[in-house]
Amino acid sequence: MKQNVYDNNNFFNQYEELREKNKNKNANDLIEIPNFRKLVPDVKNKSILDLGCGIGPVGVVVKHNFNDCQVEMVDVNPRAIELAKENAKRNNADVNIYLSDAFESIKTIDFSHILVNPPIRAGKVVIYKMFEQSIDHLAKDGCLWVVMRKSHGALSAKKKLEEIYGNCEIVNR
Repeated sequence: MKQNVYDNNNFFNQYEELREKNKNKNANDLIEIPNFRKLVPDVKNKSILDLGCGIGPVGVVVKHNFNDCQVEMVDVNPRAIELAKENAKRNNADVNIYLSDAFESIKTIDFSHILVNPPIRAGKVVIYKMFEQSIDHLAKDGCLWVVMRKSHGALSAKKKLEEIYGNCEIVNR
């Protein structure tokens, strides 16, 4: 059985060191997402899901960059959810964060954007399930954004996404 990264004490020690180093900074000081802003210039009043949010950096940064949108963040790991909530609070990010195994606890069915950095170690069955279930939770013109390295199966994931959605575009490398 593979170890969950959030159950590793070394992970938490590194996280605490990084948090202490950046304690006087907020998400706006740390990261901006200009490429996403160019690709999706208008997200006012849109709903965004950070699927598998981990400790929350993506959802928090998205909220800071697009303050008018509603951001929901979910993860299957209770410790990750706890840390995501802490990060959101520290960065004054008004987001909804809750425990969910993929879409199990998600009630919204019309997200404008779903963002996912798939849990590669979970395997293709889990990842492809996330892709397949995403289509049922997207608005009519919604978009699924997947962050994945070529060495982690991006090409096979692209083929799977094309099967499900009829298209898949690589927007940045």
